[in-house]
Amino acid sequence: MSVKDNIDELINDLNLKGSAYEIPKGNSDARKLLDDLYGDINSGFEYKAEEDPVYASEKQAYEREADRTMRDTLAQSNAKTNGFTNSAAITAASQARDYTMAKFDDRAAELEDRAYNKRQNQISTKMQLISALESMEAQERANYLDELDRLEAKQNTQKEEARQMVSDMISMGQVPSQELMDATGLNKEY
Repeated sequence: MSVKDNIDELINDLNLKGSAYEIPKGNSDARKLLDDLYGDINSGFEYKAEEDPVYASEKQAYEREADRTMRDTLAQSNAKTNGFTNSAAITAASQARDYTMAKFDDRAAELEDRAYNKRQNQISTKMQLISALESMEAQERANYLDELDRLEAKQNTQKEEARQMVSDMISMGQVPSQELMDATGLNKEY
């Protein structure tokens, strides 16, 4: 049962439904924000490396380093073989490049973890915002119900005072006015 249903039920219990009292509609902007926040929180996490500027920058840096390592390895091998490139040198250079790029794969996993943790922090912040908005909404409803209670107590006091006046008038042999009778909630045949 929602909070709105609970309030409707309370108002029905007070027999105030249909009277001058209406449930406040609340702030529709706050309600829309709450709905958006709940929707965003419920959406799944998906890391999109191509959209992460840090990923692109680091990939570029690791590729540069891998290419440099490959060239250095080839140059060292060529120096040892008097400038002749052989398959062993090419294999060693390729392995050096692959090793550097493997380090980037480890770094890419760290970037994904970092993005996931950032998402979790955003969700936590949004949950705190939702909690604050719901607290504000609950306080607004509590204030509204307090006002209803105050108005009902005032009406009951006015009815009781009117009934006492009618009782006093009847005991003195006077006939109370229709307006006074209406204020008591009793009919004129009292």
